[in-house]
Amino acid sequence: MKKMLYLVVGVIIGASVGFGSTSFAAVKQFILTEFNRPVVVNGVIYKDAQNPILNYNGKTYLPLAKIGDLTGVNYKWNAEKKQVEIGSGTSQSGDSLTYIINDGKLTTIEGETAEQKAIREFTENNKPKVVEPFGLVNEEGWIFLYVKDKNGKTQKLDDNDDPDFSIYTGKRPNITKGWLNKKLLETLYGADVFKQDFTSIETKEVDGITYYKIENLISKGILK
Repeated sequence: MKKMLYLVVGVIIGASVGFGSTSFAAVKQFILTEFNRPVVVNGVIYKDAQNPILNYNGKTYLPLAKIGDLTGVNYKWNAEKKQVEIGSGTSQSGDSLTYIINDGKLTTIEGETAEQKAIREFTENNKPKVVEPFGLVNEEGWIFLYVKDKNGKTQKLDDNDDPDFSIYTGKRPNITKGWLNKKLLETLYGADVFKQDFTSIETKEVDGITYYKIENLISKGILK
C-alpha cells in the first residue's frame, strides 16, 4: 500500500511524492483537505480530480508530478540512493544543479534550499499580467478615455479635460460622445501628431474648434 508524503515547497506551493512502504522506516501521516479555490498556472486553471490540490495547516500542496507536467521540471525516484531527484538547472557559475530530497530536506548543490528557489522562480515566472484599459471605457455609467501620452504614461480623461468643454451649452462634442478636442490631442502628443495622415479621420467644427472622432483616432493608431 502506497502512502503520500507531502514536502513543503513554499507558503503557497507544495510538492507530493508517492513512496512504497519500504522507502522510509517511518512515514508521518497527515490529514489534508481538498483546496477548492482556483489555482492558475500560466493562465490555465489547474483541474485534476485524481490529483487534487490539498490544504494542510494553512499551506497549499500541489502534487509533485503535476508540478513537473505544468512547469516542465523533471523528477525521478533514485532507487540506488533512495532519494527523489527533482529537475535540473544551471547555477550562476554555469554548473549543473540537481534538486534532491535528503534527510527530509529539499536542497540544491549550491546550498540554496529548493523551497527558496521554487518560490523565487515561481514568483519571477508567474507575475500577474496587468492589462491596462485602453480607449473609451464605461465605468459604472461614466465614460472615460484611456490613452498613453507622448511619454508613455497612461492618462485617464473625461469631458472636464477638454479645454473648451462647456457644461452649459451642451452643444459641443466631447469625450462622452466620442469626440476629442484638437487642443487636447496636441496636449497629449505635441504638435507633431498632426503630421500624420488625418484624411480618414471624421471631424466636427464647433465655434471654430476642431473635434476628431475617437474611434477613428484609435483605428489609425494615432491614439495609443
